[in-house]
Parts: sequence; structure tokens; C-alpha cells
Amino acid sequence: KALTFAGPQLVSMPAKPKPGAMRPRAPLACTASWVGFRQLLTKSSKSGRLAPLLTFENGTRVDGPAAWAERRGELRGLLGEHLLGHPPGSVPELSGVKVLNATESRSGAVSRFYELTFSDPASLGPRAHSFVVETIEPPGAASAAPAPVLLTQWNDRDWGLAAVARGYVACIYPGSDTRDATGGFAAMYPGASWMLIMRRAWLASRVLDFLLAEEYGPRVDPARTSITGHSRNGKQSLIAAAFDE
Repeated sequence: KALTFAGPQLVSMPAKPKPGAMRPRAPLACTASWVGFRQLLTKSSKSGRLAPLLTFENGTRVDGPAAWAERRGELRGLLGEHLLGHPPGSVPELSGVKVLNATESRSGAVSRFYELTFSDPASLGPRAHSFVVETIEPPGAASAAPAPVLLTQWNDRDWGLAAVARGYVACIYPGSDTRDATGGFAAMYPGASWMLIMRRAWLASRVLDFLLAEEYGPRVDPARTSITGHSRNGKQSLIAAAFDE
């Protein structure tokens, strides 16, 4: 059977999300099919070799979880300075969620298209930006325990379908050459120095904000979030996993 909503459904949403409304997120796991990411990382190295991962720039060793958290921040700063640019200093709020369409397949999987709106009153450009994502839930997801989630891009939607067949919720977002919704965020934050690949990774984190909002979207497990992509989308996925918080 097929179930399609006749028209857009506006999901009511407070002007400002309630404090603590978003579930705590675990580190974003990444599996990527990639080409050339090692060369990308070694461009800033005079020797052409990767710097030791567990050694600070001052030569001291990482000796535990607290030190690794500090080193991770150092690495992100180096990547931003030499390769990726820096994202905005603030994160916009999820201020609107609209269900555009929902369809149930014969197997019972449910596809929904959402229009997401993010707002930032402190923006130096437009105050808001909207874009569309698709979620695909496995059969019986509404009554089952929260499911793991896989994010991928529009041109790799088939990977999302494969994940749904294994019990995942898939989320297809517009962060690729085929469909890219990052231009609106670039306009919102004209002072950010980010490269396009960083913008797409940052957009993936905003989509994850939506998925982890308690009152909207499918029921997903915040401890089991993952992202994947091929080639430049694989690089983007690695960056998203490294920078997401």
C-alpha cells in the first residue's frame, strides 16, 4: 500500500528550542570510500609525511583521554588553518520543520521529505536558511526501539536503502555536487573562511541536529550515528565525523 500526504504538514515548533531538547550525541562514526585524502592531509607537511597523530605540535605525547581531546582540538585548528577554512563561530537554531511528503512502500518502509529551517538572528547575512532532506525508516520503526542512523548524500541514496534493509534509519541530505544546499549558509555567514567541502560537512552536522531533536523526525539512537560517502563525499564524511560535536 502507498500512503501519501496530500499536502505539506507544518509541525509546530517553539521559537527557541527548549534547553536540553536535543539528545546528547555520541561521536559520529564514518565509513568512507575515498580517493586522495592522504594527499590532502600531507599538503601542509614539508616532508610529505603525516604528522604523528598522538604527538602535540610542541612534541609532547598524548597520554590519555583528556590529552586526546586537547590534541583533537589542535588537529582541527591545523586543518582549518591550512586546508579547510573555519566554520562560523555560532550554530543556527533549528527553527522550523515541515513534512512535505510521506510514502509507505509495500515492504512497510516509510520515506518522508522534510523542509528544515535554521535561523540565526545574529547572522550578518540572511537570518534563515531552509533545505530539504529525506528520511527512510525500516518497517515497524514507529513501534520499535530507536534505530541506528546512516547519513549519506543524494547521489548515494542507494547506500541509504541498503542500510534500511539492515534496520537503519537512512537520512539523505543535500551535500553533494548533485544537490548542494550549502549556499544559503555561506550567505548567512559571509565572514566564515570555510571551503565548500567544510560547508557540506557542517551541513551534515545540522541535519544530525534535526535527527536528534526529541520531538521531530524518526526515532534514532543518538549513540549509533554514522555517515558515509564516496570520493569527495567520502572526504566530506571524514571531516564531518572529525568536526561534529
